Amino acid sequence: MRAAKVMKIAINTLPLYKTKVGMGKYIVELANRLPLIDQQNTYYFYSSEHNQKYFKWNPNNIIINKIPSLLSIPFLKILLEQLYIPYHLWRNDINCYHSTGFTLPFFKPKKTRYIVTIADMTFFSHPEYHIWWKNLYFRYMIPKALRKADKIITISNNTKNDIIKTIGIAPQKIKTIYLGVDTAPLNNNALDHYNIHFPYILFVGMLEPRKNVIGLIQAYAALKNKKNHKLVIIGKKGWMYEQIFHVVKKLHIEEEVLFFGYVPDYYLPQLYQAASCFVYPSFYEGFGIPVLEAMAYGCPVITSKNSSMEEIAKGVALLVDPFNKKAIMNAINFILTHKEKRVKMRNKGFNHVKKFRWETMAEETKELYDSVCLL
Repeated sequence: MRAAKVMKIAINTLPLYKTKVGMGKYIVELANRLPLIDQQNTYYFYSSEHNQKYFKWNPNNIIINKIPSLLSIPFLKILLEQLYIPYHLWRNDINCYHSTGFTLPFFKPKKTRYIVTIADMTFFSHPEYHIWWKNLYFRYMIPKALRKADKIITISNNTKNDIIKTIGIAPQKIKTIYLGVDTAPLNNNALDHYNIHFPYILFVGMLEPRKNVIGLIQAYAALKNKKNHKLVIIGKKGWMYEQIFHVVKKLHIEEEVLFFGYVPDYYLPQLYQAASCFVYPSFYEGFGIPVLEAMAYGCPVITSKNSSMEEIAKGVALLVDPFNKKAIMNAINFILTHKEKRVKMRNKGFNHVKKFRWETMAEETKELYDSVCLL
């Protein structure tokens, strides 16, 4: 019986920058778990000075390539990916290179197999949600990466179908691997830390047009039966965030809508658990981690009837048309006034999130490496 081949696997963690949000959680969980479940192969990580703090790399099957912070500048980052990384792959006889953020080098060493993760296809389906230069760059680079890759990972079947429809990639080339959900212990100081001593409706996500925060605020403002609930909004300021604050001021609800900015992970569990409901009316998501996080901590969820959110939350969350502010308002009102429904949704959510495990994500990714790189 032939001995199993030992592989060299390189993973690019550079799309994770300074804060672990969105796909940053995926990168952290992937990079931390793979070397632990796979002691046979050697893992090479491209990591920046900014994101090193998120990784717990103790095993002896790891080699870290620390990238200077200067190379995080967009133009230099492109040169890094197109020149340094392929050279490093060739020089070290890497068997498998996994890009975690949409793009791949143009040059491909003969011995190296390429895998790329695509979170969503919004640069094609919703270009209005991105700044112009990102649209220009990714609309050029993503099709090239999809064709160059030996295998493509998507985080939902919705994204997989978008790739097939938009670029014409063969379905068998694409593998959907769902993300997981954290179930960290509750930090009982969270409510005191943020001085929350009132009932509230919760939103967690980047403050940008795609998340439809303005639609949520307008639906909340129109809600007649608030039952003394405030709207708590958690998330970093993103692209075109200014309009969100302008709407709050225009509606004269500055005392009712509270912005807490970026909140560390250890505070989030109690903030989810204590909320009367979690509302996530995004126009489009590649996956929608906050939807599952809210369920994991027993918070009833209202989210959009579209893209991956319908895929991962159907039958558990209340699904609404994100363009219909009245529908969002009615869903919130229904949750606030029907305690028995909140309890049922809470119990359903606890069971539903068991299907989404970071351990499973890492195991399925490792199996994909084996199938692609051991040919």
